[in-house]
Amino acid sequence: MAQRTLFLLLAAALTMIETRAEPPPSTGSNMVNIAVLVVLGAVIIIEAMVAFVLKSSRKIAILPGPAGTKGSSAS
Repeated sequence: MAQRTLFLLLAAALTMIETRAEPPPSTGSNMVNIAVLVVLGAVIIIEAMVAFVLKSSRKIAILPGPAGTKGSSAS
């Protein structure tokens, strides 16, 4: 009886070892994903800043200024 119990325990232990979960994938792909997101974020921020500056420069050029400047309507 003791041998049978020992055999069953060993069989259960071997089954648990064989069906152990696989380790998670390497973190290399995670680092690539993070790098891509950082670059995209930087591009979006730079584009927003460029759009803001261009929009501001258009508003400044349209505003009327003193006589003899680009924005004045006086001739």
